[in-house]
Amino acid sequence: MINLIAATTYYPAEDEFIIAANGKLPHESPEDMARFTKLTTGEIVIMGRKTFESIGQKSLPDRFNIVLSSQENYCPPLGGLLSPSVEAALQFASKFHPDKEVWIIGGGQVYKEALEKDIPDRIYISEMRGYWKDNPVVTDVSSTAAMLDDDPSVVTFPRVNWEYYKALYIEQFEDHTLKILSKESLDVL
Repeated sequence: MINLIAATTYYPAEDEFIIAANGKLPHESPEDMARFTKLTTGEIVIMGRKTFESIGQKSLPDRFNIVLSSQENYCPPLGGLLSPSVEAALQFASKFHPDKEVWIIGGGQVYKEALEKDIPDRIYISEMRGYWKDNPVVTDVSSTAAMLDDDPSVVTFPRVNWEYYKALYIEQFEDHTLKILSKESLDVL
């Protein structure tokens, strides 16, 4: 199964949900982070180069890490793999780790590509309560994943095409709302 997992925070200045601000998560939720760890541990995670760099250029422990980059000489994570595309990463995962679930964990361009190509079987979105209050210089926000300015300070979450998904599960937590969309039944949750 191919999953996409993201935590978003509302950014009222642009009426968008963002996944990153100034190179970091714009929110903290120990409960959401514990869920992320539980779901992805022992599985395969796919992330973009900027996401890899934002977590200190180290592999997430107890997971097989695949980093996407078009830079051929980019150093892959220790014990992981460098891949030129989401498709190549998924081919590797299905060939060498067919028993593992795949988790697409960001960033904005990777989410955008995966959603445009209808790749995820299931999407986990945590929408944090409240909103992001910082006010970076914003030059442009499109309706898909966007990085603003030459030095991106805000990355938005792309729009989801709901017609691909048959089931929706929503659960309220103290600091966020979890939404799970699936192409199949969610009765296994």
